[in-house]
Amino acid sequence: MDDRLLYLVRHGRPVIPGGTKIYLGRKDVPLSEEGRNQAAATGRALAGIPFDALVTSGLVRADETGEIIAACRRRSLARRTVPGLQEISLGEWEGRSFGEIQAEAPDEFDRRGRELATHHPPGGESFEDLQRRVAPAIEEAFAVTGATTLCCVTHAGVLRVLFRHLLELPWRQLFAFTFDYGGVTILRPGGSPRILAVNWRPSL
Repeated sequence: MDDRLLYLVRHGRPVIPGGTKIYLGRKDVPLSEEGRNQAAATGRALAGIPFDALVTSGLVRADETGEIIAACRRRSLARRTVPGLQEISLGEWEGRSFGEIQAEAPDEFDRRGRELATHHPPGGESFEDLQRRVAPAIEEAFAVTGATTLCCVTHAGVLRVLFRHLLELPWRQLFAFTFDYGGVTILRPGGSPRILAVNWRPSL
């Protein structure tokens, strides 16, 4: 029996350049003040969970969230970086607004909506590409830490493709679940994964 326990935390709200809806992807931006507060609320709520280790994706917004969560604990927590848990790469679209891309490349913008699984922006990944690296990255996180109970700070895209895979959902339902900033999702991974909690939000 697989007794591992995985706490998946979406990072806190980052600073959004321009303050409008953008393709963020792997653009490296820090947490906003609100995001730091969300991370602290999550850290306090999880302070009593006996994590063996904490991993982050290596992007600044995830690393800062992990540091804040770790700082809420009485004892130090081993921390590692697993780059396979980074957000989807959006290539040349990263940092640009939805409106800008729709105006400059309307056909590509529309294709992304129609061909959700396979479309990738220039120089970027598709959601299928993302899904192929997520499950191995989670196994890597357990392997490099030797953890049984693991906290993993990652991104909304990672969580969405993971749930689509676990529940065998059609790609059109990729956005059926909401994963809020600072939200906590709990799984028992393994051959027959069990979902114990989805998008629990300590900050609320």
